Amino acid sequence: PSLIDNFEWFIKADDDTFIATENLFGFLQYYDSSYPHYVGHSIRSRWQSENVVFNSGICYILSRATIKKIGKYQQHLPSLYHTTGRSHCIDRDGAGEDPTTGICLLGVGIRPDNTLDHNLRERFLIFRDTDHQKIFREDTWFWKYKPDHVGEGMQCCSPYLISMHNYKSVKDAQRFFPVLMEQYNQPKDWDNIILPPQPRLFLYDKTQIDFEIDAYRNVLNPPKGQRIYKGPDKEWICHNCEIGKSRDPFWTEWWDGTQNEPSQHVNDAYSPIKQQDNND
Repeated sequence: PSLIDNFEWFIKADDDTFIATENLFGFLQYYDSSYPHYVGHSIRSRWQSENVVFNSGICYILSRATIKKIGKYQQHLPSLYHTTGRSHCIDRDGAGEDPTTGICLLGVGIRPDNTLDHNLRERFLIFRDTDHQKIFREDTWFWKYKPDHVGEGMQCCSPYLISMHNYKSVKDAQRFFPVLMEQYNQPKDWDNIILPPQPRLFLYDKTQIDFEIDAYRNVLNPPKGQRIYKGPDKEWICHNCEIGKSRDPFWTEWWDGTQNEPSQHVNDAYSPIKQQDNND
């Protein structure tokens, strides 16, 4: 916690991802790290069924404010069996890191930002750039709920791509990275390049949405026990949890109930215990 203010942005990327840092810095210069941002390639395919929209783990970026917002909660996650809580912010074996990040962040009201450019082209790719140029819209998870007119084929991608993925071997890196460096990672005159769209939440195709969502983009019936956000001072709500009941594995005494006995967290300034009345 004492070092977090030394940094503005925190990036997570796979080891077979190429990142054009010139384009990354050029993009982030228009964003304020003191505001909670969650930036990357948004996947919407689990939205209706699980209330989950997340950024692909190929490459996503969290602002300093996002880390501060979620950090205290992630220190106190219940540990559950690996088959429990696929849609929940919990500690379990086999949990996918990227959907779990999105699941945890939705509990504090942080959903993925829109990163499409002004022509609805992708900046963060989950495959190689040359692979995306061969992908056209169809009924698959990749396209689920993406807005109409998102770029496809040769119009898929911004000329200022930030990340691309699937360079699995050292030979791949040796062969392709110099080419990608030359194509995407050269210095640019950002003052004469069109600005990114104003920061806002991920875009979606309203004509595809055959389910209702609230003002915070929660589906109307999230999974039981999922942490959700319902507005200011209503974050980290354990949806339909049976607080105090041992048969319910998702609530925690640290946040949802009163903790009267000393624990390792009582004097933790970064994650103070929330005191509640047992009748809350």
